[in-house]
Amino acid sequence: MHYNGSSFEIKIKNAFSEKLPGVKVVFFDETDSTNTRAKLYAKGKEDRGSAFFIARRQTAGRGRLGRSFLSEEGGLYMSYLSYPNLPAADAIKLTAYSAVALCDTVREFCDAEAGIKWVNDCFIGEKKLAGILTEGEFAEDGLHFEYTVVGIGVNLSRIDFGSLSDIATDLESECGAAVDISDFAVSLAVKLLDFESSDPAVYMKRYSELSVLTGRRVKVITPTENYFAKVLGVNPDGSLSVELDSGEKKDLISGDVSVRLD
Repeated sequence: MHYNGSSFEIKIKNAFSEKLPGVKVVFFDETDSTNTRAKLYAKGKEDRGSAFFIARRQTAGRGRLGRSFLSEEGGLYMSYLSYPNLPAADAIKLTAYSAVALCDTVREFCDAEAGIKWVNDCFIGEKKLAGILTEGEFAEDGLHFEYTVVGIGVNLSRIDFGSLSDIATDLESECGAAVDISDFAVSLAVKLLDFESSDPAVYMKRYSELSVLTGRRVKVITPTENYFAKVLGVNPDGSLSVELDSGEKKDLISGDVSVRLD
């Protein structure tokens, strides 16, 4: 379902005003990246209030490892700026919580088995539906975050992916019906706002249960080496447990994992 700039903003604004009164929302008909806008906002403000940044279209959407993220009209491009009491060492918890919240929101709107491809992608079947990019700035002690930004891009409306059609999907195609962007955005925002009050043991367990990689053979890509391995599961700390062909077991805390073995 596509909207022009004014109707898009009105729908989002009305939905947030009704369900989340008092929560700040910044709208863009078009911007480079909502994550970029959120970080610039955080650096230019003395207040520490959380806020959502939502765009109808991005010209420079970003994913992990510097990858670009297709951000045409018809998707939800939203960044959540917050100031959690979060140690830098626990950054994976915010990403994991956000991934769980996203998959749960997808399941609310569509009878589809949305799952998580470690570390931060939402998949339906073999195709990517959405991605998450978590960023932030460290406090002066270097041990905690001054602020964090969770950027989420979701393919909601039917999209022509062209050459990417075999690896990407959208929610309208999966559901067989259009999904209202304002309802989806608010439902996801409600969950994101609950991060600090949520039990890490609960959402980290859910993060593991939603893994689409467990039991599969994958290609592990790191800055220093590439190798094949079988995924054993996601550990309570968010690391990925894999077993190499040699029988050696490793716990990955970073890197990239591909199910495409070519």
